[in-house]
Amino acid sequence: FVEVSHTMPPPSLDPRRQELVARAVGELLDALGLTDGPSHTEVMVDGDKIVVIETHTRLGGDGIADLVRLTTGVEWRRAALGWAIGAGVRRSAAASAAAATVFLTAPPGRVTAVAPPPALTHGRIDAWDLSVRPGDEVRPMRSSADRLGMAVLTAAGTEACAAAVAELTARPVVTTAPEPHL
Repeated sequence: FVEVSHTMPPPSLDPRRQELVARAVGELLDALGLTDGPSHTEVMVDGDKIVVIETHTRLGGDGIADLVRLTTGVEWRRAALGWAIGAGVRRSAAASAAAATVFLTAPPGRVTAVAPPPALTHGRIDAWDLSVRPGDEVRPMRSSADRLGMAVLTAAGTEACAAAVAELTARPVVTTAPEPHL
């Protein structure tokens, strides 16, 4: 399993399920004795059932701190570093109601073309970073290291953000040609 996007707030979680997730994570961190400092917990939600996948005493990766900043105004990286010296959490106005990190992928083969960032109907691209260019090899998707780049999207709401993610992932950003087998 390789994650290809993160959306904040999650479009699939209504306010009641968001509260269930918050309660489950709070209970987990309390049980572990983690009362302050940064943490990152991933859960799976199945109806009203919350299953913890992993938890760490660190920031989340995959651009999650950027999604927090865009949607809440909290500079999560600064807050995590400042916690150790007693600095309070600073909050500015949220830049967007919803945001997503989308990891760009392509079928295995040799890169033949790389498209520029597209204009989206349902949202806006705030950041664009591709690590491949024509001639590079694309390996089968086996881990996060096999992703080809990322985009950070913002939108007016969770539904629009989900639509922007779908719109971007439907576009062939990186085109490949299969490698001939020797």
